[in-house]
Amino acid sequence: MAPFSALYGRRCRSLIGWFDVFEVRPSGTDLLRESLEKVRFIQEKLIATQSIQKEYVDWKVRDMHFMGGEQMLLKVSPMKGVMRFGKRDENLSYEEEPIAIIDRDIRKLRTKEIVLVKVQWKNRPIKKATWETEADMCSKYPHIFVDSGNSLFCLLVLSLSVRGRMII
Repeated sequence: MAPFSALYGRRCRSLIGWFDVFEVRPSGTDLLRESLEKVRFIQEKLIATQSIQKEYVDWKVRDMHFMGGEQMLLKVSPMKGVMRFGKRDENLSYEEEPIAIIDRDIRKLRTKEIVLVKVQWKNRPIKKATWETEADMCSKYPHIFVDSGNSLFCLLVLSLSVRGRMII
């Protein structure tokens, strides 16, 4: 089996083997000479095409000279991907910390009531404050409730919590 057929599963369809049916096929050195001539012809065409393309690019790219005080427009296009100049092992993330409790609300469901607090977070404006459950905030950040007067509720919640679950 020919190497091309083994690789691609079909016959090679190169120009070297294309002959007319009634034409006498050259053999031996004649076949080699004709195929080398065809290869040289293709190489010459490729070199000519490449030189034309190079001339076009060389014509478009030229040195630019500017005078002092001239203004110019610089077009910057975004790069694909991210380039890093050296590696850092620093952890650049930060954890959000609550600063204060802005508001308190009770949401009533059919069978229970959920106490919510509006929390202002560090490095965020007041508009970005979020509603969180008071029990979660007491368990994660008990120091906030000391100033707000809800420290008794917070102590009650902390004492009733067992292994991360609330017993209410």
